Amino acid sequence: LTATPIPTYEPFDGNFSGYVYYYEDERNKDWEQDVVYIAKMFLVNHPRFQNASHMNYPEWEVTNNTKDAVMYAERAKKVGADYALVVTPYYNKPSKEGIFRHFEAVSKVGIPIIVYNIKGRTGVNIPTDVLVRIAQLPNIAGVKEASGEIAQMMDVIAQIKNKKPDFAVLSGDDNLTLPLLAAGGDGVISVVSNLCPSRMSALVE
Repeated sequence: LTATPIPTYEPFDGNFSGYVYYYEDERNKDWEQDVVYIAKMFLVNHPRFQNASHMNYPEWEVTNNTKDAVMYAERAKKVGADYALVVTPYYNKPSKEGIFRHFEAVSKVGIPIIVYNIKGRTGVNIPTDVLVRIAQLPNIAGVKEASGEIAQMMDVIAQIKNKKPDFAVLSGDDNLTLPLLAAGGDGVISVVSNLCPSRMSALVE
């Protein structure tokens, strides 16, 4: 954790962390103990996030099972998380309709959802036309866009954010943070900010 004050908040335990190697009982213990002990690297210049008290990566980062995703979302809601980051099901490469149905099921839990699009690790991209449908579901707060394609991010801004301003478009790649902000995005879920939080915070703000 960094001691540098940053006025925004970060989910914990993403797919670069050791969380993917936990046993289920270890995950349960981690949730109970660490839900309010968060690394601050969620750098977002968006009014929707300014009053969040804490934000957490639910463990469905590492599940491709929709029923498990719903269960983890329910647990995240129970322990008091303000938002949940839900990744596209990996390995089984769902169809467009399958992607939509996955997020539709999780959205019904009642906790605000950030859609996580990371083709390089899931094997499937969320096309903008599908994200348009997902964004219309209840409790969908935004997207962590890690497709690596700035053109796709700009398309998301044009087709979704410009029509729904409270939909946050966040970079999942530190190196694309500035281009995304210039295009009208809202911030980044950052890795580099663990090393230089003040600089990354200044960049976003």
